[in-house]
Parts: sequence; C-alpha cells; structure tokens
Amino acid sequence: MRSGNCGSELERLRTIREGRKERAGTAAPEVRAFRPGTLIRISKVCDLVGVCRATVYRWVSEGVFPRPVRISDKAVRWKVDEIEAWREAL
Repeated sequence: MRSGNCGSELERLRTIREGRKERAGTAAPEVRAFRPGTLIRISKVCDLVGVCRATVYRWVSEGVFPRPVRISDKAVRWKVDEIEAWREAL
C-alpha cells in the first residue's frame, strides 16, 4: 500500500466532494436511495464516489476501499451498505 499517495488521494476526493456540494447547492448523490443489502455495479459506485473505475480498483488493491463481491466468473458488485459506511468514515 502506498500510504503517501493514499492520504493525498483521499484528501483530493474530499476537496472534490466539497466543491461539488458548493456548486450544486446539494449533497453528493445519496447511497440511501438504495435498499439495505443492495449490490451495485462499478458504474454506480463511480457515480456515488465521484471517481473513475480505475481509481476505485486502485483503492481496492490498496485496501482503502471496500472489496467487491464476485457474483459470477466475470461480474462483481459492491454492497451499498459498505460504500455508505466508507463515505461516512471520510
């Protein structure tokens, strides 16, 4: 895990998130729109967190973001509850 890069990347994410709130006048997309236990695709994870898929997978490999659940040989999903907990921990 690259701890130096990870901290600065998380700080950058916080700054982007705060900037979006100010520009839009509303909060970032809410995870609570989903029922508890829902599994979501990478595209929705990216929308909710505000980063590209490469960043999500890098954070997973660095251990700073929830791991996906494998639902088949070629498909993974994320637990919306874990994404919500991660966002609240920021």
